[in-house]
Amino acid sequence: LLLSWRFGSCDGCRMWWLYQILACVFLVIVATAEWQYQRFWKQIVAAGNPAEIGFTRMLYLLHLLFDRERMHLVASICDTELPICLRAPILWMVAKLMGCNLKEVKGSLDSFRTIGDFFSREIVDGARQIDAAPGVVVSPADARILALGCVSHPNARVAQVSVKGTTFSLPGLLGVDPFVELAKDRELMYVALHLGPGDYHRFHAPATFTVDAGRRFSGEGLPVSPLVTGRTNDVF
Repeated sequence: LLLSWRFGSCDGCRMWWLYQILACVFLVIVATAEWQYQRFWKQIVAAGNPAEIGFTRMLYLLHLLFDRERMHLVASICDTELPICLRAPILWMVAKLMGCNLKEVKGSLDSFRTIGDFFSREIVDGARQIDAAPGVVVSPADARILALGCVSHPNARVAQVSVKGTTFSLPGLLGVDPFVELAKDRELMYVALHLGPGDYHRFHAPATFTVDAGRRFSGEGLPVSPLVTGRTNDVF
């Protein structure tokens, strides 16, 4: 009995020390993350934060989890060529996980070389009805509308998800304030669209127009699910 009590107490000591070590590791991780957050926040404040971006701890956590390097890794995996014999079963599982409608996919599953090719797949003709009425602006993507409205003043914050009340800085997203150069007889409107993982991911012109200039917007690969954008501001 004495020996069993001693062995039991030793096991209890080991577990106690294990819990203490895990708790210390957790505290170190939290302290390091908080230090980095405060460091980034000071840099934003030092720059003046002209776009008034609300850099919260949640947004910083998203930057840690979904920064460019990790998104590049995911992209490289998606661009890896699949063996022909495995394409159909792998892409079928991917389609089921993402909720894709395979009936509207143009071509067979084994015709897609990579997961990325399947992600940017074509759909069969007639799968989407396009309104051809004069003056109509159609959606540029196969998406759900999360917010829609007018911009009425410079340096505006607009709705990210209307029903959740979250917003993002329009100048912060674009790098410039489009309201500043707006003609007096014009109205500036915005729409926030969300494409789910299983949606058709090609983009089309919403109307007949001429492109005068283009601009590349740099940023992180943050998740844009309403589960995220409905809880924190400035997710772009």
